[in-house]
Amino acid sequence: MKEISRGPFIPKLSFRLLKERLEQQLDNDNPGIVLQAEAILQLLDQNPKLVKGFGQEESHHEYEAVIQRILAYLFPSSLTTNEIKSAMIPFSNTVLYCSERFKNIIENSDTDIDEAFAEMYKAYDDFNFIPYAVVLNRYYNYNVDFSRPLSLKIKPRDGKERTYRVLNNADLIDIYPNENAVEITEEILAEILANAEDPAVWKKYFPKDSWTVEGFGLYNLVDTTLDNQIEEFKAHLIEPNTFESFEKIVNDIRGVFNIPDLRVGVYQLDGNSLLPGYDEQAKSMTIDEMGQTTCDTYACDYIQEMLFDKHEQVILSDTESYQERSGGNSMSSNLMANGIKSIILIPIKVEDELAFVLEIGSDQKHKLNAINALKLNKLIPYIQSYAERVKDEFENQISAIIQRECTSIHPAVQWRFEEEAIQYFQHTQQGEPATFHEVVFEDVVPLYGQIDIVGSSGARNKAIQKDLLSLLDQSKTLLTDLSADQKLPFYDQ
Repeated sequence: MKEISRGPFIPKLSFRLLKERLEQQLDNDNPGIVLQAEAILQLLDQNPKLVKGFGQEESHHEYEAVIQRILAYLFPSSLTTNEIKSAMIPFSNTVLYCSERFKNIIENSDTDIDEAFAEMYKAYDDFNFIPYAVVLNRYYNYNVDFSRPLSLKIKPRDGKERTYRVLNNADLIDIYPNENAVEITEEILAEILANAEDPAVWKKYFPKDSWTVEGFGLYNLVDTTLDNQIEEFKAHLIEPNTFESFEKIVNDIRGVFNIPDLRVGVYQLDGNSLLPGYDEQAKSMTIDEMGQTTCDTYACDYIQEMLFDKHEQVILSDTESYQERSGGNSMSSNLMANGIKSIILIPIKVEDELAFVLEIGSDQKHKLNAINALKLNKLIPYIQSYAERVKDEFENQISAIIQRECTSIHPAVQWRFEEEAIQYFQHTQQGEPATFHEVVFEDVVPLYGQIDIVGSSGARNKAIQKDLLSLLDQSKTLLTDLSADQKLPFYDQ
């Protein structure tokens, strides 16, 4: 078992502070509180060792049943299946009692809970400042903040690792010095803070076993997996647009929905046409990328109105049922062909115009629904910004490819060169050999033509330079002959 650093402390399990608090509650106006206090006090009176406490070498296991009964009062049965809560010996990973929900999490995980609690403090590297900061703040009332958010990572057997924020309640813990404790004056405090990263200084003024921490701590866990996933999602959105960064974004969306095999696709709008997205990794699940799909032929009137007119998301929790009710259309046929049983369609606007439709699909019926679709509310603003950036970057890259591979292009045929540039770009993104093919318009008779010869500008510049040099040579010969015939000063100039 991996132990937690306890710094200068001797941990002592006792219920002395709990007894003192309960004795104060005997005068409470609420009879329920008084009744509960009396019941616990009776157990403590019958077991004085619990109040006296257990030294470092003493075992409390003989009193396990009584401890469970006492702590059960602190964990209301009506909340035990909802709260993630535990009671622990201070600065240890020994769990005295835990709520039913916490117990279920532990029993259904692949994580060693003792190791997990020890790993909570890994952010402090090899030296844990918390025990020392507790003495400075709790005993001396110095305002020293070494705290950092504590989190516990637990991996369920059938799912992705979840992160829990740990909140520590130290109301039932007492701290006091032992005989070998050093009095921490303000001068010593200044020295400690000036050398805060040097463990030797801390250990100099906080010798081993110089303080006792007595009582027990209460820990509340809050599941922050979704919040952490959203933060990671936001961070990945600002990374350069690469194959790896897009894969991270997809995995983040899967994590938010807690669906490991979730599929993400996208298509773009060009006027009335629906076209494949910029990235081959995000192939559309609802349009035929080899065919031609328009807004008018895409789906039923309701979905067309929601997506293309109102710009509101569409949720189909059962695509097979939709196929039957709608009588079938281009969208439903593609969903069936791709094995998608539930899907969310999210319209994404760029500069107040509908530019993309994001598709989030699952191969399981009802896996995506109106309830878990609410999770997208936190993501959409960041997806919006990401779409604007990606669109600008993509257009700049396509423009650069055309400028590099082609000469001047008439606006009337710009679209055809953009298509070829997109194909070229997508191949390079996938690490495949890319060739910018010759653009040919079959069976087209031009009414007007203009020829631009590749390299003509360079040849023209060289011809001009050669002509100027020839003229300078002729001018030099003329001036030399004139100067020999007539000696005039301005010839020499």
